Amino acid sequence: MASPSNLNLAIIPFENPESLSDLLVVMFIDSYRITHLAYPLMEKSLVCDLGEETTAYSEGEPISSKERVHPSYDDDDDSPIVQLIPKRLRSRLKSPISDTSEHIPVRVTHSVQRTRDAVILARSTTKARLVKRKFVPPFKPIEIDNDIVESKKSRKRKRNVSKTKDFGHIKNGDSDLEIEIEKHRDWINSFKKKSVICDRVITGLGGNEMGELFILLKAQGWTALFLQGNRRRKIARKETMEFYINVVRSVSSISSSVGGISFTLTTEVLEKILSVPNSVWCHYVKHSWPPLEGLSSVLEISRRVDKGAMLPLHKLLFDVVHKIILPRKQKQTEANYLDLTLMELLISQVLINLPQLICSHINRICVDDSTDHGLGYGFWLGDIFEYFQDVLGEVDHAAIPMTSRGENAPMQRLRASLTAKNEEIAALQVSHSVVIDQLHIDYGIKHVGLVGENSRLKEELAQTHAALNAERSSNSDNLKHLFELLTKGSPLSSSTMPPSV
Repeated sequence: MASPSNLNLAIIPFENPESLSDLLVVMFIDSYRITHLAYPLMEKSLVCDLGEETTAYSEGEPISSKERVHPSYDDDDDSPIVQLIPKRLRSRLKSPISDTSEHIPVRVTHSVQRTRDAVILARSTTKARLVKRKFVPPFKPIEIDNDIVESKKSRKRKRNVSKTKDFGHIKNGDSDLEIEIEKHRDWINSFKKKSVICDRVITGLGGNEMGELFILLKAQGWTALFLQGNRRRKIARKETMEFYINVVRSVSSISSSVGGISFTLTTEVLEKILSVPNSVWCHYVKHSWPPLEGLSSVLEISRRVDKGAMLPLHKLLFDVVHKIILPRKQKQTEANYLDLTLMELLISQVLINLPQLICSHINRICVDDSTDHGLGYGFWLGDIFEYFQDVLGEVDHAAIPMTSRGENAPMQRLRASLTAKNEEIAALQVSHSVVIDQLHIDYGIKHVGLVGENSRLKEELAQTHAALNAERSSNSDNLKHLFELLTKGSPLSSSTMPPSV
């Protein structure tokens, strides 16, 4: 009888059918690939040459995955053996399949089977990897001139033109036209990836710095554009993108079309639409210091290029420059040459030509380079489109709250200065508290002395007044006595009276 360990066997058929004649059938596999015992196990069916077979397989004899049969413990299937033998083995055997004496497989233990499976798996993996490798030629590729290389569409077009009888030559402009169309398509796709920048507005004023900013904007004539009260700004993103795609740049103007309406923007047109001055300073330089015409002061702000080190007023001016005057997509924390110059011009109240700066900045945005420019002036372009009677599609509104703080800016500055003076007085009182206390003590001492001196003088005055009253009463009595003597005419008095002069 077979022991439980002998049931874990697998069938490995011989490649040579003649070697099967001396062996007895001990197992068979059904259609579900389950192994069954056919006859009692015998000692002759033991495998003795496993080491040689394993060596042979390792040396390069391939074993396909179809030749491997997996083991099982189930032996309750009653299917006939003839139907369970694989078709591959039937074609190799010379005798009829029903003769079980000619189909004797070899049983193998699980450890040997796992070794053989590992070898087969390693070889199959190696073959698969070799198939995936790319062939690298031993020579270098030949460089082909760009004029010789043509696209498939260009070659088809030239072939069709050569077949026609109306044209006797090939049009060389087709390839150039196709290149231009491809460039224009790339141009449109690059602009579709860019974002539209909404113009910033100053929604409220408060504090000392904001009051000074209002004065500087009023000196430039920009309050109607930057502080427009409760007006609802409109931004049409689709029309703005179409405007930048169709821009035709020139030195003095910008031409474009939106919604089938063509128009040209010049500094005079922008001055009329935006209601801003068009004169004086208009230099657009970023990599060197722009000329400062009519500006006598030096750029002291250049020592504070980083925004974190700027003064509060300079921070506000920097935000106005890089968010409103020259809007950019990237978050700016350092001011360049042009930013610093514009900040200094605002502080010095030198007029800035805003329409010319707008045209120059739009030309810069439309330059085809690696910089990811944002499409600026979204709100202002909405006003421009409405001026040219362009029908806007979907628009976004920005509600600007009404504020009257700008009108009370002088009063706010006075209040701020009064608060600053009070704070300065309080600081001086704290710093001179010892001196103030000493002055109070000295004043108290002097006051006490003066009070004592005043009381003493009052007593002396009272005594003097009493003495004068006593002397006056005595003199009055003497005069009365003399008057009586004179009126009575006494001889004694006449003899005693001195002679008259």
